[in-house]
Amino acid sequence: MRVRQNVEFGLKMRGVAENERRKTVDRVLMLMGLTGLADKSPMTLSGGEKQKVALARVLAFEPRVILLDEPLSSIDEESSRATKVELKRIHHELKVTVVHVTHNQMEAFSLAERVAVMNCGQIVQVDEARSLLSSPADEFVAKFLGYENIFEGKLVKQDGRLSFVEIDGFVIRAVGNQKDDDCIVAIRPEDISLSVKPVFSSYMNVLSGSVTDYTDMGPIVTVSVDSPIRVKAAVNKGSFLELNPDRGTKVWLSFKPENVKILKKHQAAK
Repeated sequence: MRVRQNVEFGLKMRGVAENERRKTVDRVLMLMGLTGLADKSPMTLSGGEKQKVALARVLAFEPRVILLDEPLSSIDEESSRATKVELKRIHHELKVTVVHVTHNQMEAFSLAERVAVMNCGQIVQVDEARSLLSSPADEFVAKFLGYENIFEGKLVKQDGRLSFVEIDGFVIRAVGNQKDDDCIVAIRPEDISLSVKPVFSSYMNVLSGSVTDYTDMGPIVTVSVDSPIRVKAAVNKGSFLELNPDRGTKVWLSFKPENVKILKKHQAAK
């Protein structure tokens, strides 16, 4: 079948009148930018174009909910970027609910208004995308979302809105009240500042150590530091080149109490 026949197929099977089918298909082809491909064979289409036709076939039904199961996993990167743009545009224009399943976090957070994290088939946390990133519910979600600095600690003191948690002899200050003595703290690498000069601040957590390794990841560089606790920091490429730390270089790390998340321990799924 040609593109037009593919988009029309479901409507035809549902017994929609020919005149109404033609109007609906024309409208959907225009919405998806496929009018110029209407008479093309699937054999001549790219992976991204095939995905657009499949989505057009769904949209022809005017569904209340669209279910997408890893729609970008089988197409090339360029087609994937283009399809993401189309998905956002269609969602915005049609105001239809889209449930989009993916293993790609960047894909999820660039498209979704709300994100659900699943573990062993169960939803463990669901929230608006930004809130989920800033407030993981437990250790599993934190690890999944890139909190690479995760430590087991013990609450030693609370003072107003601050909790003081001891980890291997080093005390970290975190914002929030902690009820249990035993707890987990998590810090994103990008929330940790790196300096080759001493840092003195009563408003931040500060520790020093030696660089053990670093990994160039393009726009950012992750730096592993052996300090009272082993920490990984992420700095942008320009800052890294300016600091120019090598393995063995003494550095100072600092991070705000607000960026330390106190978590509950993850309970293994049954």
